[in-house]
Amino acid sequence: MVRLTASLEDGHTYIADLGPAGSRWFPVRFHLFADGLWITAIAPEQNELAGGRVVRLGRLSAAEAVAAILPLAAGDNEFGRRERVPLLANAALLEGLRIIPAGGGLPLTISTKSGERRVTLTAIATGKGDLTWPQYGEMEGPPGVTVETAFNRRAPAAYRDPDKNGDLPLHLRGRRAYWWTVMPDGGGVYLQVNNIVGKSRYSPLTVLETVRQALAHADSLPGTAPRFILDLRYNSGGDGSLNVRLAREFIRRDTGIARPGRFFVLTGQKTFSAAADLAIMLGRHTPAIFAGEPMGVPFNASGDAGHSELPNHKIAVSISTNNWMMAKDDGIRVVPVQIPVSMSGERYFAGIDPVLDAIISRPVPYPDVLTTLREQGGAAAKALWESLGREFGAVPWWRPFTMSELNSLAYDLLGQKRTEDAIAGFELNRDRFPAAWETWDSLGDAYKEAGRKAEARASFERALRIAPDNWNAEYQRKMIKELAG
Repeated sequence: MVRLTASLEDGHTYIADLGPAGSRWFPVRFHLFADGLWITAIAPEQNELAGGRVVRLGRLSAAEAVAAILPLAAGDNEFGRRERVPLLANAALLEGLRIIPAGGGLPLTISTKSGERRVTLTAIATGKGDLTWPQYGEMEGPPGVTVETAFNRRAPAAYRDPDKNGDLPLHLRGRRAYWWTVMPDGGGVYLQVNNIVGKSRYSPLTVLETVRQALAHADSLPGTAPRFILDLRYNSGGDGSLNVRLAREFIRRDTGIARPGRFFVLTGQKTFSAAADLAIMLGRHTPAIFAGEPMGVPFNASGDAGHSELPNHKIAVSISTNNWMMAKDDGIRVVPVQIPVSMSGERYFAGIDPVLDAIISRPVPYPDVLTTLREQGGAAAKALWESLGREFGAVPWWRPFTMSELNSLAYDLLGQKRTEDAIAGFELNRDRFPAAWETWDSLGDAYKEAGRKAEARASFERALRIAPDNWNAEYQRKMIKELAG
């Protein structure tokens, strides 16, 4: 049944509780990082294994175990499904997948700093078959089970007060619903929102008051507008009705942090539901730069889940009730990012945040192709494009710009008689999206304006070869005849 609901590829429709039959858990939290399966938390008496990389799990290698659990993982895309990998701690699912024998323990082979270790965990009958717990922090264990992290803290209580965790990297200090602090270099503000909720019992202020307070501090910093980092990497949703009011606070600061190159939104595979809606809203209405990994949900997805219980099995089911359409193209399964950086287990346990480092290591404002083209011209934009391509070009979910954004800017430059800069912009668009007839069509216009007739004609011909029946085909055929003389 878990496999059946997961096959719908809807992160809000899934078996939410296995009932009494699925209430045996191994005291361990697995997490799938970019470099494999790791243990982020485990029973306190085996704490020396926290922070270890899993080599074997039951009768399978770690990679085989992940491949076995993913078809049972409800998710809107590959990143959302990765968040369900912690369900490898459920005895009933491991038995059903034949990873361990019925009633047996869980043999693990773990690579630790002191060498390879082998241990067999014993399942704990907690009476709780809840499968929703993976949406909480990666340091929290199965329902009813006490675990301890590699940082010698018990979750979630030890991670609620950021003032007591100054030895940890920013992203781990406070997993309460929301909190903020000044960046270590003093040059900006870091705001972490882990749950879209009006008021948290662990915070004296509401979420709206907290956001306003953090933004006001950023406004008060001297000099040019500083960096403002909104971290949504560990936010799996909440009350989406708050999003418009939250987004307005950022939108109205168009002379401050909502200027290009200063506002960063960090996302990851756990960013889901209402948190993803907020991120998409900010991406649409502010110059937010997305950094990290794609969210666990695409632009278009179902949500607003209702809940039912199968009366005989006592299995609870979550079922989507609404479909949210945030983009015209329903085939886009990931929301791409401008600064693609993955978190590895190696860096996570070393206390390194590569996403934050990638932002801090660059100047303010953060250099982007569109702004560089507008302000510094085509040569500078091409140089930046080549530099970014060497760093991020192999990442499939990297988005330095959208086709429409660059196309619009290049036409603006053409209208301003900055013809060579416009051509540079259209050429960058062509290089980034060579299979789109529109990029060749626009480039043909720019070449024609510059008097480069042969190149203009070749561009229009290429547009027609890609899409003979495109909506601008008549114009392209007319231009080809004119340019042929």
